[in-house]
Amino acid sequence: MKLNLINWISICALSLLFTACQDHSQPFSPKFRISKMTVQGGNQENSTTVYNYNIKGQLERIYKAYTQRAKGNNLDIYYNSLLTYNTQGQLVNFEQQPDYSAPGTVNPSRYTYEYDDKGNVITIKYALYLSPNVINANASRTIRVVYASNSRFPSRITFFNDVFGEDYTYEYTYAGGNVVAIKKSSVQTTLPDFNYIRTYQFDNKPNPFYGLYSGVPEPDLFNSAKQNTFYENNILNQNNIIQPGYTYEYDSYGNLIKSTGTYTATYEYEQY
Repeated sequence: MKLNLINWISICALSLLFTACQDHSQPFSPKFRISKMTVQGGNQENSTTVYNYNIKGQLERIYKAYTQRAKGNNLDIYYNSLLTYNTQGQLVNFEQQPDYSAPGTVNPSRYTYEYDDKGNVITIKYALYLSPNVINANASRTIRVVYASNSRFPSRITFFNDVFGEDYTYEYTYAGGNVVAIKKSSVQTTLPDFNYIRTYQFDNKPNPFYGLYSGVPEPDLFNSAKQNTFYENNILNQNNIIQPGYTYEYDSYGNLIKSTGTYTATYEYEQY
């Protein structure tokens, strides 16, 4: 459970680094950006997530709160996620700050980012803190990113545990502006849960999380709508992932406003 929690936190913030932070534009006028999402049902435990932006239009804060939750669930958290940028507008720090309001709240974590001369993130360092000044060495990670020629989107992402070595490698296949397939490989096990190829279907409407912030999305969460960070990880796709058994509603501008299935999610926007 501890390893799963570490992986979940690790990727939650890794959802962050490959699309332009300022570009939330959609092919409609006026322009909209996601401001609030509410989820009911499933294991989402009736959560509300609020997105705040700075004066430059960059996402600077995500606040997630649960109005109902399973008290014994280790993923049962309230937290602030704070994003910091350099003068070039590149994300340099992503911090997750729990409020310690209930059992199961995760420890603080931080991600720092390194870029190449083209402005692409190539290395991400992750640290999980046992206390404000003590790092859990076993949970430290280094994420390395490889890009296809003349592309700003990742073709290969490798996760290394800084103590135990390489964990997983993900390879991406794109079509029509979306990630249509992901191949996951593990150097530690041949179990199918850790070695697979998943494919995805999409609508033709704008994905409200595309380019929302920069980071490394966790491929595992693409295919698990029950995960709390599914949405924040869906940042590389121009369109919305269509899941079997779900229905989708849109406003007159084409913005996704509701998805209904195992859980129900509603989406609110603000003009900018």
